[in-house]
Amino acid sequence: MQTAHDEQQQMLWLLRKRERETGGATRWRRDIETRTTALEGHVAELRGTERALEDVRTAHYAASDSVHEAQGALLQVNAEVARLESEIRMIVDGRTRLLSQIETLKATRARRSDERTELLERAASLLQTIEDATTRLAQSQMACVEHEGTLPALEDAYQAAREAMTAARAQAAISEAGH
Repeated sequence: MQTAHDEQQQMLWLLRKRERETGGATRWRRDIETRTTALEGHVAELRGTERALEDVRTAHYAASDSVHEAQGALLQVNAEVARLESEIRMIVDGRTRLLSQIETLKATRARRSDERTELLERAASLLQTIEDATTRLAQSQMACVEHEGTLPALEDAYQAAREAMTAARAQAAISEAGH
């Protein structure tokens, strides 16, 4: 547009110069007026285009502001999504950890139950062994009491047998000495 305007200005200057030189002032005046009118029309058109450009620029700035607001909102939504995803991961990890602990505790409980059963069986076996030993002890104590009752008689018999043996040895020694 500016180039066209400059060309028209140059043409107008050139026409004026020629008109002065040639002296056809009327013809040139009409031509100048026509060109001046055309130039004014172009200037008016240029002003209209500039106004339209300014309107487009204003709309562009408004659209840019809207885009920036939308991007800000998007960033906030993305931050919230990331926070929620993090919370979900923590919950899932915690749940997985708790399920693992539950499984471990179930296995430990089963082992403890088996150990308890084995220990109860072992305790029952030991109680039976103690009962059997107690019965044998009672029998042995009764046998001991019976033997203690016969012990004085056995001691007397032992003493008598010893005396008899001593006497028999003495007799044997006398008989041997006499031979």
